[in-house]
Amino acid sequence: MNNIPKCLLCDGASFAGLPYFYLYRQRRIQIIRCASCGLSMLNPMLSPDEVVSLYSQEYFEKDYHCGTSAGTYAEEI
Repeated sequence: MNNIPKCLLCDGASFAGLPYFYLYRQRRIQIIRCASCGLSMLNPMLSPDEVVSLYSQEYFEKDYHCGTSAGTYAEEI
């Protein structure tokens, strides 16, 4: 697959694309599964800065359900 030379868990090198993906900053981020251990991961992986931008304080305060719930993360606990 694109940027994943080895599985992050078992070092396997064979992957299958799953029928799920994200569109992030005009890029298609595919979900893939390792044929050896079954770990699913993103391909290409997001950078640490991109992950931080996805999970802002606002995400945990009001939008972690992507608009499917009126409650907050803290209220659900």
